This record gives sequence, structure tokens and C-alpha cells, in this order.
Amino acid sequence: MDEIFKKISSYNLFNYLLPGIIFALLIQNFIGYKIIQKDIILGLFLYYFVGLVISRVGSLVVGPFLKWINFLNFSDYHDYMEACKLDFYLILELVMAFHQLKIFSYLSQRRDHLKL
Repeated sequence: MDEIFKKISSYNLFNYLLPGIIFALLIQNFIGYKIIQKDIILGLFLYYFVGLVISRVGSLVVGPFLKWINFLNFSDYHDYMEACKLDFYLILELVMAFHQLKIFSYLSQRRDHLKL
């Protein structure tokens, strides 16, 4: 049983299990149909499965519908690669700035230590 919990990533928890639990609660509150389980193991399996189905329906039905009504627009691969390059340089600048701050902090602590 521990191996199963180790293999479930946080991505799966937030994208499958959490929507499944919320859907079960909403179904019980608005329709009155009880799918909330008393057995924790059975409940986790059921909620995970319901969340998985919700995710697949969203990717197969809702996503293409939003693309069809021009709510979603996908970019070309070339634009994606240019954005990745910009992200790389931005991350590099942030790392360099962080290291400069650490160096200045170390030097100021060292200077204050030498004055005493």
C-alpha cells in the first residue's frame, strides 16, 4: 500500500484526487446522490477515478470547444522556442542577482565582524 502512495505524485493529487473529492461533495449537496465513501481506501480510489474522468472529459470536449469558439489560440512552435530562450535568460539573470546579493550580504557581515 505504501508503494502506491509513493507513486502518486503531487500533480496527480491536485489534478485528479482534489477535483474528484470536490465533485463528490457538489453532487451530494446539489443533487442529493451520495457517492462519498465511508471506507477511506475505496473513497480515495473512487475520487481519483472521478477526477481522472473529469480531466479527460475536459481535455477531449471542453478544450476543443474553447478552441473552436476562438477562446483559446495556440502559438506556433517557433514562438514557443523564442519564449523558452527568453525564460532561460530571465532565470539566468535572477540566479546571478541572487548570488550577488549573497556575496554583498557576506561581505557586509564580514566587514561588521572586522570592525568589532
